[in-house]
Amino acid sequence: MARALGKRLALGAAAIALIAAAFWAGRITVQPVAVQGELPASEVLVDVTEQTVGRSLTMNVTVTQKKRAIAVNALAGVVTQVRPSGEVAVGDVLYTVGGVPVRAVAGNEPFYRALGPDDVGSDVQQLEEALVQLGRLTSADRRYGTATTKAVRAWQKDLGLPQ
Repeated sequence: MARALGKRLALGAAAIALIAAAFWAGRITVQPVAVQGELPASEVLVDVTEQTVGRSLTMNVTVTQKKRAIAVNALAGVVTQVRPSGEVAVGDVLYTVGGVPVRAVAGNEPFYRALGPDDVGSDVQQLEEALVQLGRLTSADRRYGTATTKAVRAWQKDLGLPQ
């Protein structure tokens, strides 16, 4: 009888040890891997390539990019046409709002006002630089003068727009 009791105690102790080992192994394998070292304070640029490897590797990645407006539409109405994707040159139509084409002009300053003779500013310079690229003007001087007026009218005439 003492022998049977000893066997039961040994079997119970072995079962408890097996359960404890399984619990420990489960906790170790389910926990997320700690990042070793410090993460860089600045943005990191990486190239991603698709390849096949012999084992699976799990990585957590966070990517951020500053938002910036690439165009602002100040026209009221319905967008009736959108240019297909691809490269855009200065003067190309990006989209049309209520029959009015919106053309590409590169620059950092939005066209917030209607430009005309005697206006001065960086928005005028952007328009003049576009006219230079289109071969309508020889230089940009930030002033909407006679040469700019003639260049705009010539461009409008070629586009079939009222001058």
